[in-house]
Amino acid sequence: MARHPHLYRSWARFGNRVRLRPSLLPGDCELLILHLGWRRQAVYEFTHHITAARAVGIGDDEIERIKEGPDAPFVVLGPPP
Repeated sequence: MARHPHLYRSWARFGNRVRLRPSLLPGDCELLILHLGWRRQAVYEFTHHITAARAVGIGDDEIERIKEGPDAPFVVLGPPP
């Protein structure tokens, strides 16, 4: 991105918005990033965010379900706290 200043500025604005004023709970945000990383085969994003997901309480079973795709068994965890 360093070679494309316009792309970098746009990405930086987006990244700051997501990090500094999120509208999703941290766990939901990490699940979304993991899902998108897996679907887009973004190895760095996926592996980097596994640690962040675990830090906010996402279990290995949920991470594995992302890898299984849309046919993975659906688990209802109950209402949010």
